[in-house]
Amino acid sequence: MFEKYTERARRVIFFGRYEASQFGSPYIETEHLLLGLLREDGNLRYKLSLDGVDKVRNEVKQRCPVRGEKISVSVDLPLSDDSKRVLSYAFEESSDTGHRVVDARHLVLGLLRMRGSVAVDILKHNGVEYTDYRKFLGEILPTPAFSGPVERRKRPANVPEVVLTLEALVENAARHLSGLSDPTGFHKIGRLQWTRSEALGHLIDYGTTHHRWIARALTEPKVVDTCYPANDWATAEKYTDCDFGDVVQLWIYLNRLLVHVLEGVPEGKWETPCRIGLDAPIPLLKLISNYSEHCQQVMSEILTRR
Repeated sequence: MFEKYTERARRVIFFGRYEASQFGSPYIETEHLLLGLLREDGNLRYKLSLDGVDKVRNEVKQRCPVRGEKISVSVDLPLSDDSKRVLSYAFEESSDTGHRVVDARHLVLGLLRMRGSVAVDILKHNGVEYTDYRKFLGEILPTPAFSGPVERRKRPANVPEVVLTLEALVENAARHLSGLSDPTGFHKIGRLQWTRSEALGHLIDYGTTHHRWIARALTEPKVVDTCYPANDWATAEKYTDCDFGDVVQLWIYLNRLLVHVLEGVPEGKWETPCRIGLDAPIPLLKLISNYSEHCQQVMSEILTRR
């Protein structure tokens, strides 16, 4: 049933079931989905603000009293008819905006279409209504990444250690980044006082620039460019205004693609000279080693909890 749902959307359903069990409800109602969305959808939390999120939670508890004893989380609670309609509306919202998958943001829009429900009344009371919220998200939403299983192709022989190191960094960071909630994208970190979203945006700028240099090294006798990506690009590009989950997914998939490209570099091309700015030329292999070290340094700041 949930094959075309992103990981975040599936977690909303999971947390909705958990909330229903805590309320002693035999069904996952729209108010339980709302509580799940407050956990998973950073756009909704941002729209409500921290005080608004707490107010919504309190209103749900006041208007939806506990029905009975808590139900074991191992019990498979069904969706109520209203919640099923929310999922149907969410699928329509996804299709209308040209998306192939249902994300948490589509579930919010689907929920806001359920007129007369307790969840919608609470959201309206806190300033969140369908038309304004859809405008807030934008008429064209970024396509969410579908985190389904990926079949790994056979690795070529004689891949340099630096490529394996980069791959390990990306996969390890991916696991840890999934544990960060969307509001952490607004937190200031590190010596440059980027937000986490800006720091990831900086790494995206670095990744796209290096991807271009790698392509040139594969097709030209040498690579010459004026500079590395500047630190102030990330702020100017307003990465903090983007959904934090989307920025995370973009960085992960960009670097997985880089690893794929690097695995196919012919052995003789690793010595291609690369001169960036006024620095002395270095071989492509050293350029990638420096890139991996820079990613490691910035990622350590991103993952440091403050």
